[in-house]
Amino acid sequence: MKSNAETYEWNAGQSLRPKRSVLFLIAGLIALLAVGQGQASMSMPGMNMDDAAVTRLRGLKGQAFDVAWSKAMLDHHAAAVAMARTEVRQGRNTQIKKAATAVIADQTREITLMQSWLKAWKQPIYTPAVKMMAPATGISADRWFLSEMIPHHRGAVAMSRLTPGRSQNAAVKALSLQIIAAQSKEILQYRAWLKTVR
Repeated sequence: MKSNAETYEWNAGQSLRPKRSVLFLIAGLIALLAVGQGQASMSMPGMNMDDAAVTRLRGLKGQAFDVAWSKAMLDHHAAAVAMARTEVRQGRNTQIKKAATAVIADQTREITLMQSWLKAWKQPIYTPAVKMMAPATGISADRWFLSEMIPHHRGAVAMSRLTPGRSQNAAVKALSLQIIAAQSKEILQYRAWLKTVR
C-alpha cells in the first residue's frame, strides 16, 4: 500500500513531465485511479488511528507514555469490542463467533484494568472514542470481522512493542506483553480462517 508521501511524490513527479499526448494523460489518470483504489481496498478502520498513536507514543517516556498508551489502547479495545459484538450478532460461523465472544470478554476486562490505572494516576475519566462499524454490502459478517481484526490486532501489537523502552510501570509492561502474545496468536488463527470463510 502506498503511503500519502509516496502518492504525493508520484504526483509531483508526473507534474514535472511534459504532457506529450492525450494518451500519456489518460495513462497517468488510470495509474492514479489504480493507486487510489489500492489504498481504499487495503485500508482498514483503525489503521490510521494506529499509525498516529504509534508516532505520538514514540516521543513519550515514563508516566506520560503510560497515560497516553492506556488511552490509545482504550480506544483500540473499544473498537475491537464493537466489531466483535457485530460478529456475535450477525456472524454464522460458530468458531468465529466464539472467538469474537472471547475478544469481548478479554478486552472488556483489560479496559476495566486500564481505566483503574488512569484513576490511580489522577487522570480525568476517559471515555473511549468508538465509531460504528458494520460489514459492507456483499461481505459476510464472518469474513468482515476477520479482515478487520487482523490489521486491528497488528496495530495493538505495534503500540505494545513500544513499552519496553518507554514505560517504567511493571503493570503496563506486563499487559503489553500479554497483548503481543495473545493478539499475535489470534492473527495467525484469523488468517487461517480467512482462507476458507466466505
